[in-house]
Amino acid sequence: MRKQWLRAGALAVCLAFSVPAAAYAQEEGQASWEEQEAGLRAAMDRTAGLTSFDWSGDVSARYSIRGLTMTVGQQTRFQASQAGTADMTALRRDVVSALGAEEETVSFYTGGCYYGEDYGFPMKNQMDPDTALSAMNGFFLTRMGGGLCDVLAADFSAPAVTEEGEYAVYTYVADAGLLAELSAEEEEQYSVFALQFYVSPDGYVSREKMEVRFSGTEGDQPYELITYIDNRINSPGEEVSISLPSTDGYREWN
Repeated sequence: MRKQWLRAGALAVCLAFSVPAAAYAQEEGQASWEEQEAGLRAAMDRTAGLTSFDWSGDVSARYSIRGLTMTVGQQTRFQASQAGTADMTALRRDVVSALGAEEETVSFYTGGCYYGEDYGFPMKNQMDPDTALSAMNGFFLTRMGGGLCDVLAADFSAPAVTEEGEYAVYTYVADAGLLAELSAEEEEQYSVFALQFYVSPDGYVSREKMEVRFSGTEGDQPYELITYIDNRINSPGEEVSISLPSTDGYREWN
């Protein structure tokens, strides 16, 4: 799971990721971490359990080498209605921008079939709803549910919990030991690995953010890659209306 975070972050797409200074210390009088963790786990389960949802994602990757910097951006919209059922419909749109050009890709699910261009051509594939959701999910972490807390606990210390307006914000920051371990496992040297989860008053994880920074060498040239991810769920708990593209032109692929 750790490598999935790092690799997906590196290939994804610079939204500001700020960790308030207060996030590095617990406030006096806060509830115990066990109670706080239970609150985050419940919010993740509640959010992952939505059968209708509408996620938006913004990713920015900034690659610097030889005194030059290139930024690649990606905007994603992932919607589903009656998720996990035989009547599920789902739609994902991705727009990638780089060097002044944009490219859009679309995938969707309806009538028990997945439609996409995964192999470079319009394809149609019979697929069960859960498999389709997993294939389309990409980098929306909270859709893993409360089990994500266990994954995080394996690598991170207990997060700082702060308040930002009406939201409870859980901030996980990799310490020096974890960064050294990651750097030993990979070819790159990691300097930042951090995640945040925003829990709304109605008990949903309404926003998730991640920042990854690492450096390395390509040939004899040093480089740095900085990646920010900022995902939000729109109007959780409400029904989602989805306008699907035409299925014309898609070929069977099994």
